[in-house]
Amino acid sequence: MTTTSMLAGADTARGRPSLTRNETYVYGVLERAQKPLKAYDLLEALNERGIRSPMSIYRALKGLQSKGRVHKITHLNAFVCSDEDSQEDMVSVSFTCSTCEMTRLMSIPQSKAAKLFGTTDLVLDDFVLEATGRCTKLDCDNRPY
Repeated sequence: MTTTSMLAGADTARGRPSLTRNETYVYGVLERAQKPLKAYDLLEALNERGIRSPMSIYRALKGLQSKGRVHKITHLNAFVCSDEDSQEDMVSVSFTCSTCEMTRLMSIPQSKAAKLFGTTDLVLDDFVLEATGRCTKLDCDNRPY
């Protein structure tokens, strides 16, 4: 059994939409990455798998985003794996270290995000909260991930 079919089978067993072959490859690279990756970083990493078209990467990323599997860090124009247990009523917020690019992603309830606007009477179609700063790792200045 291939990694692709194992991942797809695991998703189906959890009640999640299964992944295409390219989505599985892209997700695998992101899962092993130690920092957010741009589409062209993914293309370079997957060239040996026969993926040579930027559009293939973008389609896979779009599919993974629609399935809640990856999150775009807008200010970096890069992607990270999402929390596997994210739910529909949750939104993602992120912190990225401006020195080493370490990124932390977490989910918060939509109701808490709506409270930022002084009300809970909002239904959020899209919500992006990204913070940048410096992490407190001792070797942060010298070792980007």
